Amino acid sequence: MSDIRILLADDHAIMREGLRRLIDDEPGMRVVGEARSATELIDAVERVEADLVLMDLDMPGPGPIETLRQLHRRRPVLRVLVLTVHKEPAIAVRLLRAGADGFVCKDNAYATIGLALRRTHAGGRFVDPDLVDGVLALSSGQVERSLHELLSEREYEVLQLMVAGRPLKAIAGALGISPKTVGTHKSRLMEKLGVDNTTALVQLAMRRGVGPQVGGMHLGTDEADPD
Repeated sequence: MSDIRILLADDHAIMREGLRRLIDDEPGMRVVGEARSATELIDAVERVEADLVLMDLDMPGPGPIETLRQLHRRRPVLRVLVLTVHKEPAIAVRLLRAGADGFVCKDNAYATIGLALRRTHAGGRFVDPDLVDGVLALSSGQVERSLHELLSEREYEVLQLMVAGRPLKAIAGALGISPKTVGTHKSRLMEKLGVDNTTALVQLAMRRGVGPQVGGMHLGTDEADPD
């Protein structure tokens, strides 16, 4: 049986080296390429013959959901395992619905990476043990699920960035859309969620467990966003 060929993507060289060593210690696996950003990863999948991508959630370039879209557009059969420091079940659920095949927390990587890679490569799904209960709860019909189903992928991305305190122009730049389009998404969010100002929208999102957008963004507020 041939080795599982893995394309490794993380913007930190030390992390890539550590992951490569972990994978090299696993029989039947080998790293066939590396990427330092989401943009490099998207380009690499068309050049590197890989069976599986192991990608960090927080990388420069397109956000994780857009990255997943691009990867599957270029290589529909490619399996994707996401690695992250974030332990938010809502993020895991969103990424799994967007096409990720597994979700591993970095502080558990040493113990779980081999199993996660093999299960993902075999066509199954892997959810980090620390997130299993939360992911199951969100997927079983509890109140948070209605928010995921109510909003489009793009609306949810905009909402995450608003929760992070990003102004409309920064959100537009991060998502590659115009500020006017961001404003339209914001208006639809307020309409769908029954609020009439930005503060109420963000507070409602935080109560529903919406975490800040990740994927190369520097979080924080650098200018006021008017209601």
